[in-house]
Amino acid sequence: MYSERERTAHVIRRLGLGSNPRLVAEHSDPASAIAAMLDLPFDQAQLPQVDPPADWDSVDYSLLGEHLMPWWMDVIGSGEQPLIERLVWFWHDHFAISGEKADNSYILLKHHETIRAHATGNFRAMLSAVISDAAMLWYLDAIESTAETPNENLGRELMELHTLGVGNYTEEDVKEISRALTGWVINEPHWEEPGFQYDYAPPWVALLDPERHDTGTKTLLGNSGTLGLADVVEILLDRPETGRHVAAKLYKEIIGLDAPPATAQRLGKKFAETYDIMPLVREIVADPAFLSDEAIRAKVRSPLEKVATILQGLPLAEDNDPSSVHWILNKLNYLPLHAPNPAGFPSGEGLLDPARLLGSFELLYLVRNLDDEEVAAIDVFEALGVYDVSTETRALIDRFPRPGLQLGLAFGSPEFMVV
Repeated sequence: MYSERERTAHVIRRLGLGSNPRLVAEHSDPASAIAAMLDLPFDQAQLPQVDPPADWDSVDYSLLGEHLMPWWMDVIGSGEQPLIERLVWFWHDHFAISGEKADNSYILLKHHETIRAHATGNFRAMLSAVISDAAMLWYLDAIESTAETPNENLGRELMELHTLGVGNYTEEDVKEISRALTGWVINEPHWEEPGFQYDYAPPWVALLDPERHDTGTKTLLGNSGTLGLADVVEILLDRPETGRHVAAKLYKEIIGLDAPPATAQRLGKKFAETYDIMPLVREIVADPAFLSDEAIRAKVRSPLEKVATILQGLPLAEDNDPSSVHWILNKLNYLPLHAPNPAGFPSGEGLLDPARLLGSFELLYLVRNLDDEEVAAIDVFEALGVYDVSTETRALIDRFPRPGLQLGLAFGSPEFMVV
């Protein structure tokens, strides 16, 4: 059904962010593209470092727009570490937080740093790091959770969204895990005097305050003891539901289809042996479904994937403001680190609302005027990484010879709506 070029492009789209026509051109077949995409670069892009705010007056919300987003878009636009960026985004969505609540750019940037550090590594290490991460604790109200008044938000989302999945725990488990996670705080500045509240810890990091932690016996999923965060992690990872839930979610991210129950069971069991992420990715890519006709163009293209495709394949306007992407994604309610809820960002049909579809056209302001005589003529579909175009769509495009208009039509075409 699909050409070899389109199948190769499918590999690039699913194992990276964006369509990246340069990468598609470098590979003659899907097998070659798969091998290249799975070969992670030895030297990875390094996140820009910023100093922690010294006090409350120094907290700056502009770090995301001025530092993280321009840097991240440069990395994504370069296409030099596509699989890393695909996985960074997947785990961002899996461990969703929002700066609308955790409104401190520094801890949001450190959250991104934590996700990036573990995105291709080990899920056990990432889970431990993320649930003791200042942004996650703030977002899910865990910094308010004490032995006397345990807050259930973190424990519930940890089981439902991050590990076990819906229906694999009881309300009593929610109460017990919440007791086990009490006492975590953020080392914030004093309000009326210099310095931070815990002088033995770095600024703005999360730490356990023993005086706020419930030290009593808890029973979580059949395991009893004076449980704390480390115990919670091990208990959750020992459950077969966790490996299955996470593996099935990554399967759908990469393949675009729901994992058959037997496949989810097989992948989950293998994943849970070590919780290493890259072996799971390779197992998923090796599944025959990855290159099946059903998987190709099975996902609705997200606003972030549209941005990546523009940055990778089209000449950009010379007067582009680096904050433009941040502003437009925010308008589309798809700004990284600003998830609409703990379950993450919308996908599938949730991306097809009229406001988001029409608003996405504002992304074309990033592109240089293709009608400019100094811009070499381009095939707009190839620039967007789309190779198999229907006769009807091609005929419509050909009716309008202006490249700028062709780009707008191609951007709104059914072929570009999906990846």
